[in-house]
Amino acid sequence: MKKKELLALTPPEMGTHLREIARKDEPQRVSQWVSTKKYQYGRYLLAKEENGYLIVSVFLAEHVRAEARYPAYVVYFDRKADEFITWETDTGKWRNSMLDHLDWPEYMYDSGNYVSREDAELIQGYLGVQSETYEDLLQFQRDVRMRSLLARDKKKTDAWDEAMRLVPALPKDWKTWILKKAIREHYIFYQYQRGGATEGYCTHCGQTVRIRNPRYNQQSVCSRCGQKIRFKSVDKSGYIWIPKETAYLFQRCRPGIVVLRRFEVWMTIGKGDFQNPQIHYDEIKRCLYDEKFQEAVYHFGDFKRRGLRWIGGDSDCRRNSFYYYYNYYPAPKEACIQGRSLTWSAGN
Repeated sequence: MKKKELLALTPPEMGTHLREIARKDEPQRVSQWVSTKKYQYGRYLLAKEENGYLIVSVFLAEHVRAEARYPAYVVYFDRKADEFITWETDTGKWRNSMLDHLDWPEYMYDSGNYVSREDAELIQGYLGVQSETYEDLLQFQRDVRMRSLLARDKKKTDAWDEAMRLVPALPKDWKTWILKKAIREHYIFYQYQRGGATEGYCTHCGQTVRIRNPRYNQQSVCSRCGQKIRFKSVDKSGYIWIPKETAYLFQRCRPGIVVLRRFEVWMTIGKGDFQNPQIHYDEIKRCLYDEKFQEAVYHFGDFKRRGLRWIGGDSDCRRNSFYYYYNYYPAPKEACIQGRSLTWSAGN
């Protein structure tokens, strides 16, 4: 936006009718406990369209009541160029801040905004919206700022996305592997009966197995698969959440490129649904390596508060290497080949 061109335009001015409304709008105390006051209308917004720009003059209630001639701010919107800018009249400076980041008196936190019906229709027509006018102006600014930030970071995020497209899909038996290898805490569920239950269901091997004199929460070993387990009575046991474990998946992406993927995995068992344990996993980090073992690290997180995505770099700035996986976390004890992928789980 050309500032000289904007200054040559004529912002809308405060009329006699609005001054009369402001004079009758006596400030009221917010509550008996605080000295803060409020107006029915803390801001008066006047709008006009000129030379393709939407021009909004913003008058403060206290200034209008004091017969001020000029607005506190003049905000210029250019929908075609997807831009906005604000002229601060008392300092004579341009500001790029959005409306909610400008300097407002304390009473604005509890006061409303005045916009005439004609000006509201003008603003809504220019912006192509149909809701509260002040919020429309602010939302337009937020959208402009977001599009600008996305465009600025597009080269970076496109490169990240291109690298992530190399990562293959998870193995078809990934959840089964987690259940068998990564989840360390398992149970045998039994139905209480006099004389002691003789069989129960093992969550590790998924089979009904023979048991002898089980006691609730007693530790034992599954007679079929050899997994360490804890006995759970079907009647006593409620919803179970197994603590999270760390698991790794090592895959080939393409010739010369491999990826090490780090997951947090856990299991839940609903009350009475012990034969259908639910496996959950969150992938939180990826490390890509080329034929020279050069590393590129990515983590899953909220990029600049714009939503979750894969982000280049390690979220833990203290460590940024392959060694980090073996130093900070227990070294894998068991490796399992799944097709062309090598899967590791920590702590098995």
